[in-house]
Amino acid sequence: MKSKTAILIFATIFSLNLVAMDITTTDGKTYKNVKVLDTTPITIDISYKTKQGEVIRGIELAKLPKKLQEKYKYSAKKAAAFTKTIKLYDKKKLAEAHKLAIANTKFQKTVKKETAKIDHIKAMIYAQRMANVQLKVIRVAQNGVVVYCKSEQPDDHSLLTGNFGKVFVLGRDISSGDQWWGNLYPVNKTVSLEDGVFPVYAKSLTKAVNVVLKQQQK
Repeated sequence: MKSKTAILIFATIFSLNLVAMDITTTDGKTYKNVKVLDTTPITIDISYKTKQGEVIRGIELAKLPKKLQEKYKYSAKKAAAFTKTIKLYDKKKLAEAHKLAIANTKFQKTVKKETAKIDHIKAMIYAQRMANVQLKVIRVAQNGVVVYCKSEQPDDHSLLTGNFGKVFVLGRDISSGDQWWGNLYPVNKTVSLEDGVFPVYAKSLTKAVNVVLKQQQK
């Protein structure tokens, strides 16, 4: 029952408007015909199409017009708290952060504690994301695809943004050879296929958190 409560809370908090719209940030950047896929206390993830394919980007809530800030419940206080939590995980290696989250994440009896834990997991996953990476599908597999990740910055070899090599992405029903730009969020698991063992990522933060929550129930 308590795990269902956690997922229900998370689903309610992150109910998003998937209707396409134009967004112009306060620093003058315009994104046309975008859909909001995900949100955190500090960003929204948007999706839009280009001639090169799908692009998924994060936009800072602080740079959105006030009307959109209100729509996505931006709070400077919550943003500061979330950023502080992220920094806790920035100081750890990827595997250590994942191990710590699994060891310390236990469902609590009250809704307040459930929500706090979800926020904690969310911050950990967000801190370890691969942001703005080029993703090319190598092959389609069951429940997802094997992709090659390449950083937007050629000299960037950090854990947070990639040149990360081959990974497995959940739920991408696309053809071999297709590519897109986006963010990937770790789910603290690997998948064993005939050609190797790959770390598993989700396309959205919401999906990644839900996968981690389900792992806690086992």
